Amino acid sequence: MKLSIARRWVIATGLATALIGAIQSPITNAQTGLSCQVNYTLTNQWGSGFQADVVVRNTGTSVINGWTVAWSAASGQQIGQMWNATFTQSGSQVSAKNVDWNASIAAGGSQSFGFTATTTGSLAVPSSFTVNGVVCGGSVSPTATRTPAATATRTPIATATRTPAVTATRTPVATTTRTPIATATVVPTNPPVSNGLIGWATVAGSGLSTTTGGTGGSTVTAANFTELQNYAKSSSPMIIKFSGTMQGTLTVASNKTIIGSNGALIQGNVKISGAQNIILQNFAINGNSCSSYDNCRAGSDALGISNSHHIWADHLTITNGQDGNFDINNGSDFITVSWSKFGYTTNKEHRFSNLIGSSDDAASTDSGKLNVTFHHNWWFGGAMQRMPRTRFGKIHVFNNLYTTTGNDYCVSSGYQSKVLLENNAFIGVNTPHRLHDGDLKAVGNLYQNTSGDQISTGVAFTPPYSYSAEAASSLSSSVQAGAGAK
Repeated sequence: MKLSIARRWVIATGLATALIGAIQSPITNAQTGLSCQVNYTLTNQWGSGFQADVVVRNTGTSVINGWTVAWSAASGQQIGQMWNATFTQSGSQVSAKNVDWNASIAAGGSQSFGFTATTTGSLAVPSSFTVNGVVCGGSVSPTATRTPAATATRTPIATATRTPAVTATRTPVATTTRTPIATATVVPTNPPVSNGLIGWATVAGSGLSTTTGGTGGSTVTAANFTELQNYAKSSSPMIIKFSGTMQGTLTVASNKTIIGSNGALIQGNVKISGAQNIILQNFAINGNSCSSYDNCRAGSDALGISNSHHIWADHLTITNGQDGNFDINNGSDFITVSWSKFGYTTNKEHRFSNLIGSSDDAASTDSGKLNVTFHHNWWFGGAMQRMPRTRFGKIHVFNNLYTTTGNDYCVSSGYQSKVLLENNAFIGVNTPHRLHDGDLKAVGNLYQNTSGDQISTGVAFTPPYSYSAEAASSLSSSVQAGAGAK
């Protein structure tokens, strides 16, 4: 059944805001009577770039059906990646156009999008915006002042220790002062992408003591997809770097680290099957298009892990997977998914994000396995279900952010699985969590403007690793700023 979904977006306050007032005078270009307001917020900054969120508000009396926001960027600013809109940039002139599911803005309503950009100059915010050619004029707040990353200090979350019983009392990380992600001891050419490995991927099992990827192997740079595939399939340990857009299906063998930079994107999908000890960091995966529910369901996941163990997926941006964005099945185990973003930017019928375990009948391969940690991830929009939907394993879901409005449900604990749902933020979503023949223990979560079930029952489990969970109230800013490819 095809669903028509109205989308909303929850935007955190940031470092600097340009509030552009509504035009009330008669309009003779683009759309007569259109009246608009644009909020532009810097949400993160580092030595060579920044992240911004843009909210487009319809202050008129008629629906806006299809919108394009345009502005002039400061000298040296170059858009690298955008979500919830498609962009073009020619010199300093930037335009952002709606995607399928957020094209309509009701009178008094709003839509939003965000992006990352590099800069060789200032962090100056735009002085004006147009929506469909209509100027939304007004005042602009002062230009943001960049704080060099080298001056900031922070104790990485991965170094904190705690006895991880669900009843433990702790002092939330949110009570300390820190600048998420953009803090480092030197000013990097790209923002740092690793906050340190924690979770199930650190736990010894199946012949490995932890997850190290290609450590100890040679470091290579792939110039094209053929080179990337040849390196990834190699039987030798290897650290593989790439940038730009690569198109195809990437198969990854054991003992590999793959690191993207400068807007690295795989258009297609990534498959890990029968492998071990793999690290994927700092790139985007955008699934191929599919035409119908059945066609999508029969298609590939944007990232799929089968019969593999000790995998760390970190700072990825995964969108528009055909069957799913990132599915884990067939006895896979010891997996950590951290600081990543998941969503759908096309209004297809099958928008199911993260499935753990393919069938209730797979006990022979899955029982005692499918142990996964999700932390500091952001389901930002478009996904309808499975964030995640689990079977068999012990799944620890902590410090994640959910703003995918118009969804069916977020987290579901399925057959013989135990979910510890800890200190997450659910904002504007339907059915934050539910049960489907599994146990789910919910503690410390934030529910803001939510509806539907918030079911918690059973004893879940005690994670066999050290970690520190920050307060759910801080996640809207820290996860939006830090999650995804940089």
